[in-house]
Amino acid sequence: GNYDHISGFASKSSEHLVRLATCLHIFCDKTGQNSLIEKDIIESAIEIMYWYIREQKRFDNKSTESELLSDLKYLLEKIKDHCDENEYIIEDSKFRANTRYKVGGNLQQYRRLLSTLENLKCIRLFKRGKGKKQYIALNPKLVN
Repeated sequence: GNYDHISGFASKSSEHLVRLATCLHIFCDKTGQNSLIEKDIIESAIEIMYWYIREQKRFDNKSTESELLSDLKYLLEKIKDHCDENEYIIEDSKFRANTRYKVGGNLQQYRRLLSTLENLKCIRLFKRGKGKKQYIALNPKLVN
């Protein structure tokens, strides 16, 4: 759940935990006393691994946010390029066919991006008449 976007790193964390505990065991010079790794060393290794997981999640969130921002910028520029100069309106289905593969490839990601642009007041999504066709209207304030 919380680690879906870092699943590769999270799945290896238990292996790293064992290696880290072994290193701590040796570093604390406990090898001669008992061959078993003590509970306090395991707990220390767990705390260290949690720190690494939180850091990996934090770094990955930054890259995800920047990817989202670049997708939003790309989509907005494409909308600007395709809009009719008089109305600043395009038909979504024609535009979507050429654009969605550049912004994640799937329809849900494309719709989320459009929704975000609408929430930011960059575009307005609407339908004309009783038809099912959706249109995208560019905010005229965004036109150079």
